[in-house]
Amino acid sequence: MNGAEGYMLKEKLHCFMCNNLKDTGIIVNNHFICIRCERKIVNTSPNHQKYQSIKEKIKLLWAK
Repeated sequence: MNGAEGYMLKEKLHCFMCNNLKDTGIIVNNHFICIRCERKIVNTSPNHQKYQSIKEKIKLLWAK
């Protein structure tokens, strides 16, 4: 692990949140989340219009 930068992977994986191929991020419940989406999750205010869609996607992550 590279501090707050997440894991640098040997291969690119599809991000669970955005479905883009990335090589830096975290694994949560056996699902890859790219560093960009991780930052969106952490920094999105509950008052932001995208908060609900992020929350619903995270619920799916834990349901699988």
